[in-house]
Amino acid sequence: MPDPSDHGPIGSLVVLVVEDEFMIALDLQMMLEEQGYDVLGPVGRVEQALSLLNGQPPDVAVLDLNLHGHPATPVAERLRALRIPFVIASADASVVSGNAVFSGAEGIAKPIQQRHLLAALQRALG
Repeated sequence: MPDPSDHGPIGSLVVLVVEDEFMIALDLQMMLEEQGYDVLGPVGRVEQALSLLNGQPPDVAVLDLNLHGHPATPVAERLRALRIPFVIASADASVVSGNAVFSGAEGIAKPIQQRHLLAALQRALG
């Protein structure tokens, strides 16, 4: 897991945004950039997220659980394999139930409030 102190100011931290609803994705991007984060994405499909993870890895991710009707489980598995912490931002908690890959990941409810998002990211980064 990345150490935030290794990155200097919070503005140099990169957040992968995986969200299939365009307006929510833009809102997340604006919230994060307003606070000085660099945003990777946003992307709304499992394949797009996995492709981005093959490049420069982010420090942390915000992950919707349902991407155009497909569970985001493969993305969560890849994030775990890369030791990248993530926060779940979803109205659909059914994917998490009984799935170990989501164990320990903090969830924030939609509609997303900026203060909840930022606090969850800070906790994820430890």
